[in-house]
Amino acid sequence: MTDTTTTETNDESKTGSKRFQHRNFHTRLGLAQFLLRELQGEEPQNLVNFGIQSQAVTDFETAVNKVIGTDKKQEETKALLKTLSAQLQDEVKEMDIMYITLKKKIKAEADLVTWKKYGFADKQ
Repeated sequence: MTDTTTTETNDESKTGSKRFQHRNFHTRLGLAQFLLRELQGEEPQNLVNFGIQSQAVTDFETAVNKVIGTDKKQEETKALLKTLSAQLQDEVKEMDIMYITLKKKIKAEADLVTWKKYGFADKQ
């Protein structure tokens, strides 16, 4: 006779895991933080009754804190990228204006051969 209880539990944890992973990041983080708070508030003996060692709670806390730290770094990086993108756009506009001004001056004062030297087409 096979033990169906173990099989059912394993199948259920796989399905539950897939459902959990399909949730968005902030929902998953919130659920993990809630579970962590509840586990930390639980009596150690009750955790042992669930088959959970105190080290597992400590490891889970470390994992949650790593995720929070990395998320914070990612958000800071996104903000910096947005700032740098705007700065780059402004600098490119400034460069374009200078390029056009210099090109006009060269084309106005130099002959066609000189235009080519600077990479300009020989069109008026």
